[in-house]
Amino acid sequence: MSEEKRIASLCYLRITVTLGVIMLHVCSTLLNNPLLVPSGLTEAEARFHQGAIRLLTWCVPCFLMISGSLLLREDRRVTVRDSVFKYARRVLLALLVFGIPFALMMDIHDARGFSPAMLPDALLRVAANGSLAHLWYLYVILGIYLLLPAIKAVTDHCAQPCLDYLLLVLFLFNFILTTVARLTGLEIAFTLPVTSCFLFYFILGHRLTRCAPGRTRSTPALLAGIAACAGVIIAANVTGFADPDVIADYASPVTALLSACIFCLFRKIDRAASGPVWTLDRLCFGVYLIHPLLIHLLYRALGVVPAGALYPLRTLAVTGLVAAAAYALSWVLMKIPPLRKYVL
Repeated sequence: MSEEKRIASLCYLRITVTLGVIMLHVCSTLLNNPLLVPSGLTEAEARFHQGAIRLLTWCVPCFLMISGSLLLREDRRVTVRDSVFKYARRVLLALLVFGIPFALMMDIHDARGFSPAMLPDALLRVAANGSLAHLWYLYVILGIYLLLPAIKAVTDHCAQPCLDYLLLVLFLFNFILTTVARLTGLEIAFTLPVTSCFLFYFILGHRLTRCAPGRTRSTPALLAGIAACAGVIIAANVTGFADPDVIADYASPVTALLSACIFCLFRKIDRAASGPVWTLDRLCFGVYLIHPLLIHLLYRALGVVPAGALYPLRTLAVTGLVAAAAYALSWVLMKIPPLRKYVL
């Protein structure tokens, strides 16, 4: 597979992941704001939206795997200056440029008015991840970007068996043991200094990219893995045989396997991306930043919520509407030179 086609496969995945994140937030925003539906959600509606959220938890891991695949390439040079003033600065500016206005909107909504004292409060809320909830991902990726030169030094000089060992240890401690502890209530003292599951996904994206697409299992095997993982999540959601929030957690082995299978499946796309695909891919970060605002606008100002008759179809329709508006608005924001150069 040519380098252009390899990167194109990641473009298709990033666009798909972005749409998945939008649907996830369409569902979660409705569940977290029950007053949006005066009559309340039925049990079937609530279960559907909870199930959709749990089935879409692979999206954030795939975002991280895409970043790892691109940034940890052996032929890519990343200096401390690049890490701090190119990658980390862009994320920090995104947090400030979008997080502060979002926090101000929340304060104005709660106080039913504006006060100059809200400005420093908005800044403090951003520092404490108190703006719109979806921005939590930026804090995670900011930390990874600051560590990027050290991570890349390890992966560049790490033989494949050693890299596999690193991933195995991270998976054992941060996925297997934590999931067993949460499901059983056992106290497990074994731990690592690195307790976040997100570093694992970042490095895993690089590790899977090292393999030729044909060696990352056959398409039927990948589809079977996806179906099996989805089946476990659905069974937990419907029957409660295990805590579904644990089974579908980012640090769950089920989510890790599901994310890896989806990532490998998209890597098998063996065709170059067209102009529109490249354009949509370039707009994805802006879409991620602004789409929750559009969801709230649709729900609160227009009263359009994915509940009532045909609620699964309504959910898809609302997701499509928010996606179309978010991509259009992201395209407009990209026309603003400072945003295009420093943030988006």
